[in-house]
Amino acid sequence: MSTSNIAIDREGAGAGDRPETEVSGPSSTNWRMVFVLTAIFSLSSIDRGIIPLLVEPIRADLGLTDVQISLLLGFSFVLLFSLCALPAGYLADVMSRRLLIALSTVFWSVMGILCGFANTFWHLFFGRLGLGAGEAGLPPAAFSLLRDGVHPRHRARAFSVYHMSPIIGKGVANWGGAILLTLAAAGAFRAWPIIGNLQPWQVAIIMPGLLGLPMALLLFTFREPKRSRAATTPEHDKDAPTFGELIRHIHTYRRAYIPIYVAMFLSGVGNGFSAWLPAAIGRTWLLTPSEIGKVLGPVGLLTGPITLLAFGYLMDRFGRKSSGAAMRVAFFGTALHLPPSLFIFLAPSIPLMWTSVGFSMLFDYATLLATSVALSFVTPTRLMGKATAFYAIAANSGSAIGPTFFALIAKFFFMGDEALSDGLLFGYPLVLVLCMVMLWIGGREIARATAQKRVDASPAG
Repeated sequence: MSTSNIAIDREGAGAGDRPETEVSGPSSTNWRMVFVLTAIFSLSSIDRGIIPLLVEPIRADLGLTDVQISLLLGFSFVLLFSLCALPAGYLADVMSRRLLIALSTVFWSVMGILCGFANTFWHLFFGRLGLGAGEAGLPPAAFSLLRDGVHPRHRARAFSVYHMSPIIGKGVANWGGAILLTLAAAGAFRAWPIIGNLQPWQVAIIMPGLLGLPMALLLFTFREPKRSRAATTPEHDKDAPTFGELIRHIHTYRRAYIPIYVAMFLSGVGNGFSAWLPAAIGRTWLLTPSEIGKVLGPVGLLTGPITLLAFGYLMDRFGRKSSGAAMRVAFFGTALHLPPSLFIFLAPSIPLMWTSVGFSMLFDYATLLATSVALSFVTPTRLMGKATAFYAIAANSGSAIGPTFFALIAKFFFMGDEALSDGLLFGYPLVLVLCMVMLWIGGREIARATAQKRVDASPAG
């Protein structure tokens, strides 16, 4: 397909066959909405991010293998998430997005509490299934709200704030989880009803779920933005958007969409590295989960906001000159992320290991931010919920595969207590290099499409 067939709106939004009918975005940015969505996403990240810290006590208490643990880290969460993401994407385009997120928050919080009472592999596995089903409602509705409530010139920064959530969530999960483990082991919750007789790791899983029930009310502290008009024919304005309409749109702009979705899938696979990181550090350096969490949590909370705000600023700044800037900034960010990530397991001392962790986190999350910004620029608001559903499926399918991918590498190619860290050292560069290829191709194709559109629109053209 020639690039002249791709049209991208001057502000960056996908314009379809009739770009002149697309409204680029609101005249101002609803920052209260951005911060509330960030808080809710952070909560969901705590629920899903607490398990990596608890790998060793769960494995010991339930008698699980690394492959079973990998299924809890990835596949169990993603299975129902992927199945529910498509109907959630449809609902995000036709109903109140605030209400959809609120209902989802209550459901996943209840399922998180049930996970805390697990005493077998299958009990925890099915609880994680429910957690994934509940969280499927968040990305389509949140992306659609951000698409309609954020001015295009602020979009990368708004998404950078929103995407602080996994960092905040993981940081709180590690730091707070370590504190809860210490308190529970000391008997601080022994007098509490119901949870007083649970294992420390079970208490750490339950607490975020209890927090989620009242937090759902935050969704009603801001007004839901109006949906912008999409680049559609007049008859489309009367009908609910369909998946067929989305498929046709993606096919038309496939040279932009394929790199976005593939890069996000590979980024999800790479999340397996983060999922195994606490356990691998513990086995390599003989540290307990409490010792790991008390350092890993604050390091993530310190570096995460710096990372995303810096990347968001750079993507907005360079995006004024090139619509492919976000993907290219992420390419260089990923290149800087890889060396310190590998040195975590090669460092000669624990202080240098934690220094490597800090530098690794400084350049993390670039792909997550870039692909979400790119998606919001090439997708009309009318289709944003459904397009985000496919985006979330791509990301979480990668996250489902990632932990098991690294566990199988460790099992079949390496031996001993350091087999897991060796598997991470071997597999992670492969994933990141492929991701960088997609980021570069995506940035080039989006920039080329925009340049071609300007040539076609010029009087001489």
